[in-house]
Parts: sequence; structure tokens; C-alpha cells
Amino acid sequence: MLPVSSDVISEPSPPSPDWAQTLRDAMAVSDVYLDHAACSPLPRATAAAMTDYVTDFAERGSARWPRWRSRVEDARSRLAAMLDCDAASLAMVRNTTEGITIVAEGIDWQPGDNVVVPADEFPSNLFPWRNLESRGVECRVVKAANGRSVRLDPTPLRDACDARTRVIACSWVGYKLGDRADIAALREIANDAGAELFIDAIQGLGMHPIDLSLVDYLAADGHKWLLGPEGAGTLYIAPHRLASLRPIGVGWNSVAEAASFDGSATHLRDDAARYEGGTYPAVTMVGLAASLDVLSGATPADREARLHDLTDHLRDAVEQRGGRIVSPNERAHRTAITAVDVGDRDPAAMRSRGLKAGIVTSVRGGLLRLAPHAYQTPDDLGLAVKVLWDGSA
Repeated sequence: MLPVSSDVISEPSPPSPDWAQTLRDAMAVSDVYLDHAACSPLPRATAAAMTDYVTDFAERGSARWPRWRSRVEDARSRLAAMLDCDAASLAMVRNTTEGITIVAEGIDWQPGDNVVVPADEFPSNLFPWRNLESRGVECRVVKAANGRSVRLDPTPLRDACDARTRVIACSWVGYKLGDRADIAALREIANDAGAELFIDAIQGLGMHPIDLSLVDYLAADGHKWLLGPEGAGTLYIAPHRLASLRPIGVGWNSVAEAASFDGSATHLRDDAARYEGGTYPAVTMVGLAASLDVLSGATPADREARLHDLTDHLRDAVEQRGGRIVSPNERAHRTAITAVDVGDRDPAAMRSRGLKAGIVTSVRGGLLRLAPHAYQTPDDLGLAVKVLWDGSA
């Protein structure tokens, strides 16, 4: 049983006072980009690193392969520093779905076991669990109570658990509304049920602090708040779960003697890299490492504080024009995602108008979704809202 502790990381060293401007200068995007909850634009250094990799392989093939392989370890170590965990607990994966699948297919399920999942999950954190039904595992999909999301009121999750519940699988942040779960509350429910806790962290990783001592597994891709490319992410496996999770997709890189290709190796690696299988998607891992370098000037807690300030400006501007904020207002549950009910307006038409003027947003569930990053400014957000609602700057 894991402990229940505060979901707050100890105070880090103060960042450089101009870290936000440094981060802004690192970005090449010219649009007012408010769609980081979908995919982020790449920093200049990330694009350059990926281009360097492609050019090097075009001109020299694998002659400098060790250099590029080392960037995978750079990404792993930077993520470990960001998450305040041991790098040995992180497997580098292609995406969140791959991380979830490694966990879902690796647990020693017995017919009659069940997994509990909120009803409003992104498909990545639903389909891998439903896929277990062919093995006799029930996937219990839990709806919110009284219109309040399960991340804000996890009581329905507790009510859905019983003696056969093996896993509670929940997104840390909802992709539609940006509602952020209380991880400590989820941990308590899992403890009471004797279950393991899996967290899909893609919509919060890098922008909010998280205490990994509270979770058994966590997976996320890097193409949202980590400013990385698609196709590079991570899976955290708590040390006490490492040996009990059956590896799938075992390959040459899963064994302790990874540099020996004669097939004689018999021992899996003793860290989470045993789940990585074969060859890495090197170009995207190189990009992720570069993006994490760009982000290293501040901590998730620093970025969270700035985003609270930015979203305060954004919410004020939206409400002044009659938009209704649907995302949570409580800071403990707020994120950079601001979902807006635009009333009689057509959110898709507003999005299209914005795109023509260089304002990038998205629409989810009939709501206009605005998702800024810490490198942006109040002026950016004010301009975006003016264009989206008034049609001009």
C-alpha cells in the first residue's frame, strides 16, 4: 500500500527572473498559439536538433550513433529531474497509449478482476483497458455525479470499487475542461480498495508539480506541455511494481546485455528500460531531449504559478465578452486549459476566424478550448480574445 501524502513538491531553488522571456525567445511560432492541449509548436532548438539528426544520418548513416543514443538518456535524466524521481523508474516510450498498454497488458489479471475508469477519459486511457475484456477483465466506466467531473468529485470512483478492483486508471487533467484531479484523494481510494493507481498525465506533465510517491504508474507523451515532438514520451513505474509487471514487446534493448546481439542474454534489465523493447524512435527522442533542455530554466511549480496569472487574464477577457468559463475555478483543480461556452456563437466558426488571423485554438465537446503556455503574455491572450469575439484586433 502506498502512502497518502501532500501533492506538493518541496520548494525548489528560485528560477532566473527572466525565465519566461527566455522561454518565449526560444519559440519560433508567430501565431498566438492557444492549442497546447492538442500539440505544441516546437522550440527552435528542438527543430534544429531533429534536423541535425536527419542530416547526420543522411550524410553519415550510423557513424555517430552513440551520440544520438546518448540523447535518449539525456531525455530520461531531464524527465527524472523534473519529476523528482529516479531515472531507473522511467521507460522511454513513443506515446501515452504505448505506456498504458505496457501496464494494462503486463498486470497478472485473473478472470473476474476489474479496472475502474472515468467515463470522460480520452480514448487512450479507455481502449487499452476495454481491450482486457477478452481476458475476462471487466472495465467499469464511471460517470460523474451531479454533473461534477470525477476528477473533482472522485466519490463515484470509490463507489465503483470492490474486492476485485485491481486498477484505478484516471487522467490527471481532463482534456475537455482542464479539470485537475487530486492525486492524493485518488491514492486514498486506491489504498482502500487494495488497487493500483494509474495516471494518464499528458495534459499536466511539466506544467504542474506532482508527487510520484502517490502513483503506481504514470504515462505521458511529450508533444503538449513539454513542447516536444509527437512520438516521444515516458512511462513511470514505481520501484515496487517493476518486477511484478510482465514485460511485453521484449527485444534486444530489454536485456541487461543489450550490446550483445548473439541472442545469449538471459536477464532482463533491472530498471524500467526493460519495457522499451527494440530500437528507439531516435529523431523524436532527440527532439524531446532538446525541448526539456529549453524548459529547464524553471520548474513545473514556476510554470504553474505563471499559468495561473495568465489564465486569470484570459478568463477576465472572455467573461467581459459574455463567454462562460466551464473549466474549474478552484486553483487546486485549474490548469492552463480554459473551456468556454460561447453561447449563441458557433465555436467552430470562431476557431476558423481565429486561424485566419493567426490565433490557434480548438473545439472539444462543443466548447471553445483555449490552452496557453507559460511563454505567452497577457497581451497575447487579450489579442486572441478580441479577434475571436470581435473579428479584428
